[in-house]
Amino acid sequence: MAWDSLFMYFLMPKIIWEFLLWTFHAWGWCDSDWGPYMQLVVAIPYGLIYKLLDIVVHMPFGIYVTWWIEVPQGFSDATPCTYIWERFAVLLEFALLNVPVLLIICLAALLSGKWLWLVCLLTTGFFKLLILYMYPVVIMPIFSSFTLLEEEEEHEVIY
Repeated sequence: MAWDSLFMYFLMPKIIWEFLLWTFHAWGWCDSDWGPYMQLVVAIPYGLIYKLLDIVVHMPFGIYVTWWIEVPQGFSDATPCTYIWERFAVLLEFALLNVPVLLIICLAALLSGKWLWLVCLLTTGFFKLLILYMYPVVIMPIFSSFTLLEEEEEHEVIY
């Protein structure tokens, strides 16, 4: 495991979480009327800071892949401006799509208590069933074209 993966997935979440809790406690927010919903308040900056640090830590390898492999081989026509815009778009995508999901997960954990395992099990099962239907009906036709089989003996045997 590379040092950046070890740092980002094991050490960095603990550092960010402790820093945010210390900061909010120092500002007196933990002592306010937020009560059990303090997790929701901490989750938003935690997610954004974590994603920003993830982008920064993985940027050296991304620069190497883009400018020393993809551009010279003709796989990419990236410019410095488009490269920076892509990193900004990743952060914006995280803020718009993942932060609401993170808040929903925190709220589910807060409200479900000891039944969180059942909520996670049912949610995962529902998502898998949804994808099981969506993949051949919606996703695959976007990227591939399909034609029906000719009426032959093999076709009759299949049905």
